[in-house]
Amino acid sequence: MWADPARPDRFPDMVAEAERLTWIQLPYAGIEPFAHHLDPRWSWTCGKGVYAPTVAETVMAQVLALCKNLHGYARATTWEGAVGRVLAGSRVTVLGGGGITRCLLPLLAPFGCDVTVVRRSDESVAGADRTITMNRLHEVLPRTDVLVLALAPHHPARRQHPGDGPRVAGAVRGRERTAVLHGRRTPRSGRRGPGLLSVSPEGRRCPIPW
Repeated sequence: MWADPARPDRFPDMVAEAERLTWIQLPYAGIEPFAHHLDPRWSWTCGKGVYAPTVAETVMAQVLALCKNLHGYARATTWEGAVGRVLAGSRVTVLGGGGITRCLLPLLAPFGCDVTVVRRSDESVAGADRTITMNRLHEVLPRTDVLVLALAPHHPARRQHPGDGPRVAGAVRGRERTAVLHGRRTPRSGRRGPGLLSVSPEGRRCPIPW
């Protein structure tokens, strides 16, 4: 079991010493750091789906915090006017149709949101009002109130430009943070929607990317 995703460089030396090795378990669903080490001599498994329920809860908390402007109020030093929106009935667009999305949709259900899932195929996702493919992303972004990123780390849709500054919640790796934040700028007005992201470090010494 490989428990340190930040040190794939040590992998060749470790497996060279394991003469009876037959099975390798990687810690996360994302296997990109180990992709060039994949070898048919061994059986490979990963952590796909293991963390989806926990991450979905975090994303749900982020969505509520954004809608209620908790991130803004937490930094306020004076009384200000009301900011935010009601989540109930909002138009939510979720990029990605994997395990995190499938765990998130039941959490959104009590709020009666209009949910669009955008993924590579148009195979329907249970709990979504509609499922569309990535080439139609530009159609739904201008009317999106809340945008959730539940994509693989290197998916090209992370660099799409939302058309009307929706609130953005999601989970990304450290190196993806800049692309996501830039993607929230409205091309016409330059306005950004607020965002909260769960950022996974790329190593134990990775600085907090804010």
